[in-house]
Amino acid sequence: MTESSSTGARSSLFHLTLGLATLISTLGLGEIVREQWKNLDFKIPDLTAQIQSVRATFFSEPGAAILGGLILLLLAISLQSLLKQLIKSPHVEQAPWTLSPLTVFAFFIFWFIGFLCISLTAGSVYKKWSHLNPTLVLILIPYALQMAWGMFVLLRLGNFSWLSFIKQFSFQISPGDGRKIFQMFTLALVLVLTYSAVINLFLRDPQSQARLHEILGQSRSWTQWIPSGIALTILAPLYEEIIFRGIFLTWLRPRIRIEWAVLLSGVVFALFHMEIVAFPALALLGCILAWSYLISQSILVPITIHALWNLTALLGQIVRP
Repeated sequence: MTESSSTGARSSLFHLTLGLATLISTLGLGEIVREQWKNLDFKIPDLTAQIQSVRATFFSEPGAAILGGLILLLLAISLQSLLKQLIKSPHVEQAPWTLSPLTVFAFFIFWFIGFLCISLTAGSVYKKWSHLNPTLVLILIPYALQMAWGMFVLLRLGNFSWLSFIKQFSFQISPGDGRKIFQMFTLALVLVLTYSAVINLFLRDPQSQARLHEILGQSRSWTQWIPSGIALTILAPLYEEIIFRGIFLTWLRPRIRIEWAVLLSGVVFALFHMEIVAFPALALLGCILAWSYLISQSILVPITIHALWNLTALLGQIVRP
């Protein structure tokens, strides 16, 4: 889609506001990273003990060890076959967005400013009225507001109408997309679980970054689950895939090599989640979601994978003892 000429020339006030917003965003992100880093407690893993534990398991339960080895071998063969199939898959040919780099940068900065303000306000409200439903106040309402703010900023900066904007995306599932969804979801699950297993060796408190678990607490009430489910399995996949894959990735694709476009979109996706420990895992997930969009003709493919991923994470938090 072509950016109109009225949005091409920005006023001095716009540049001043953008500069101030960039400074605030940088300071805000830096403070969040600093606080998370301060709360991390790293350790040097005892690799000898880990090896001995594996050996003990192998010799004490040979049947389980053999079964585990066969599963790993089958998984390796399956992943190799999957990667070959996905590499050969055709890439999506959605018309690229011709927004100026300044417009794209301004969108992310102004969106992030709104994100910070909404999140801080929600935290202050809940701190003052702690009897309120935490998932409603801290997850669903803030995400709905962030989504509305982001779309408002994007439509205004790009001078789009809602109808012309939404027509850029295909929301149809083609034959074979179900298989792609399953394959990409499985790939994401294997890679992220592998990363989690490795990073947990270096953390004294592996759950130190589990913010969702802290919000859900020990509650088993539907009033806690439903707001989280709506935000994480409906709003987040829909909005984030349209922004990070449907717009940002598609905007990058004609400007840089496709591998770098996938990587950069994944990194920016992870950056906006603001989790130090989970950053590499989120970047991996973002790259897989980007890849899934490039080899399909529908934004519904990454949306579905994203929804399945968030549903898995949510269920994992709910059933945790």
